[in-house]
Formats: sequence, C-alpha cells, structure tokens
Amino acid sequence: MLLTPFTGWATNATNLVIESADCICDLDKNDKLAGPAQINFGTFAGQCVDSCRFRKSIRLRPKTPVVGVNEASVTISNFMHDNTYWKAKIPVSKVESVDVGFEEFRPGIFHVFLLFHFPKDNQIALYPQGDQNRRSPKRISTLVISPEGIPPKKGAYNLIDAFMERYPIGIRMLSKDQVISWSITKLKHSVETFNLLITAEQVREILRHGLARSDQNSFNIKYGLFSNNCATNVVDLIDAVVKPETSKAPLYFSFLYPFERALSIAGPVGTFKILYSRNLIQPDSGRPILN
Repeated sequence: MLLTPFTGWATNATNLVIESADCICDLDKNDKLAGPAQINFGTFAGQCVDSCRFRKSIRLRPKTPVVGVNEASVTISNFMHDNTYWKAKIPVSKVESVDVGFEEFRPGIFHVFLLFHFPKDNQIALYPQGDQNRRSPKRISTLVISPEGIPPKKGAYNLIDAFMERYPIGIRMLSKDQVISWSITKLKHSVETFNLLITAEQVREILRHGLARSDQNSFNIKYGLFSNNCATNVVDLIDAVVKPETSKAPLYFSFLYPFERALSIAGPVGTFKILYSRNLIQPDSGRPILN
C-alpha cells in the first residue's frame, strides 16, 4: 500500500476513491492539501469528484487522536467557507452548543447535518491553504458536519444511484455561512435547525466523534440511501455519546430503530421523530438557519 505525499491516502486498487491530479480544482492548482479525487469503484469508476466542492478533510495536528486524551484543539485541512478552502484550527474544548439541521432538498425529504456554535472569544481560526504567507487568521463561530453521498463531477445526486450504493460518502466540514450561500441562496432550499438538548460535555464529545468519523470514513466507505446516509451518521454520532435506552423497547431497537433513524422525511416516523421522542429536541423549537 502506497501513501500519497500530502494527504496520506492509500493508492491501491481497493480504495473507493483515489487521488488524481487530473481531478484538481481549477481555482487552486497550487493547493497541496486539496487531494483531488477520482471514484475508483462501480458504475462511476474513473470519473472525477468535483474537487471544488467535495474534499476530504485531513487531520493535520495532532495527526492521529491520542488514546485517552481529549485534545483542546484540532487542526484540519479542506474546511469550506466563502466558497474556498482553509486550514481550520478548531477549539474543540470550547464549543458551546450544537443544533441538528434539516434541509428540504425535495418535498418532504431532508438532508440532515450538525451545526456547532463557538463563543466569540474562542472562535475557529481559518488560514488560507493556498497562501502560506498569511499569518493573521479569519475567525468564525460555526462548524457544520455534513455527511453526504458524493456523485461524480459530471452527474448530480440521484436517489437510484444512492440506493444502489454507487457513491462514496463524504463527511464535509464547512461553515454555516457556506450552507446559507449554497443551500439557500443558490438552491433556494428551506433549512431549519433545532437545538440539541444535551450537556456542554456531551456537545464536545459529539464534536470529537464527528471529527474522528470524518477523518476515518470520509471517501473510504460507501454511501447507502437507507444504511449509511446523512441521517444515520448524525444519529450515530449522537448515540455514541447520548445512549438510547434500548432496554425499554428491545424489539424496536433491534429491528426498527436502525431503519427509522435513516428516514429523514416529513411525517410521523423517521429521524425527526426519533430525536424528539427521546427529548433531544423540541418539535416546535425549529428556527431558520438564517437566524
């Protein structure tokens, strides 16, 4: 197994995605952290990922989590803000709260993500990846963890392809402003967020789990419409810290819960119902992400 010089991606034929200079984003050809990607399996093998929009965030410092140690801050590459990519120093220990976001991209069907908030005196520091001379960072107060199926550059996300597991999953790191710019301003989608009713320490642990999952799984495993989608990843991150009381309904948690958590749809079942039935969100507390 060979490692690429900048990202540490393996380059053998078993990888779902491989790095390819042919897929570089035209906007930043000198960015050595870009990691331009090519799909390496199935129907879309050999096709580029849109590296201007989808990238794998790489943990830069510390490069690997230290067992038993909760880092005060983590630095990653390929954090998207203002339609460009940054190195982001994230003060994990200072995060204040987290919301669950629901973006309606088709009538009654939602993309689900996590939105973390940081205090003004402990914000995320952003450094341009292509400008090695800039020392003064830009500071922002939000971080979005967004699990998504990654289509080829020449194709759009398609529910059939998602069901057939023809996409890799990408767990993107971006700002709230980037979500607003793309999802609301460009696509005209409705986006609503709900505060997750958990402790400050649980918020920090979910963020740590999210950073680790992005580092380990992004571009490395297949996206599945009902098995490994945006909603399952969000619920799994919450469940890793706030354990569901499976003893109260063992048959439900054994057979129905894994399926229902994947249903990011409007109605009496699905991701939203799971969260409010566990008192993790209040159904009437949603607010537009613009607020």
